[in-house]
Amino acid sequence: MSGFYGGYYGIVFLIFLILILLVIGGYGCYGTEA
Repeated sequence: MSGFYGGYYGIVFLIFLILILLVIGGYGCYGTEA
């Protein structure tokens, strides 16, 4: 179960990191990146 927990934590951390980058780069400019 250690592997599953590690993978889940990694995904959550990645999403959190992307969220922070979006806020710093400009929350309204989300569609511009895509």
